[in-house]
Amino acid sequence: MAVAFGAYAADAGLTIKAGAVAGPRVGESPLRDEFTWFAASHPSPNATSEAAGRRALALAAESGPGGILLVLLSGGASSLLAVPAGDVLLSAPI
Repeated sequence: MAVAFGAYAADAGLTIKAGAVAGPRVGESPLRDEFTWFAASHPSPNATSEAAGRRALALAAESGPGGILLVLLSGGASSLLAVPAGDVLLSAPI
């Protein structure tokens, strides 16, 4: 999805300031320089899943009033973008 949107944005003359992509890398398609790739884990989240989730939250906060935030979401987001609440740790047993 990110590769396809990046190509669309380039063709349409859209500016992308930043983006985050989380999940397994599929194929060799180049990812735009504005995007950060996170090799997050599914079905069980890992530390990279947490980093991806925190980056996604930061991007949402950075979009600010009047900004545009586009979210392309597919299955597995609960594991790929995992930010534990409060003092909960991903490594803690459930």
